[in-house]
Amino acid sequence: MLGRELALQNECSMVRVECSSNFPASAAEKLGFKCIYSLNYKEYKNDKDEVTFNSLAPHKQFKVYVIPIRKYLHTD
Repeated sequence: MLGRELALQNECSMVRVECSSNFPASAAEKLGFKCIYSLNYKEYKNDKDEVTFNSLAPHKQFKVYVIPIRKYLHTD
């Protein structure tokens, strides 16, 4: 597997996933990724203090997830 070999050769320490929708965020959680950052879309405003993103439920947050590369690749 080329991606796996490349990650191990370059001594990557983790895999990062950025989720702008609830569905990939749920998948990341089920795969064991840990959420390290989240931003509610209603808190992201422009210079006029207007909400920039008017997303529909359940897509209310942008989230960043990480998992240690060895856990992700199952290479202990």
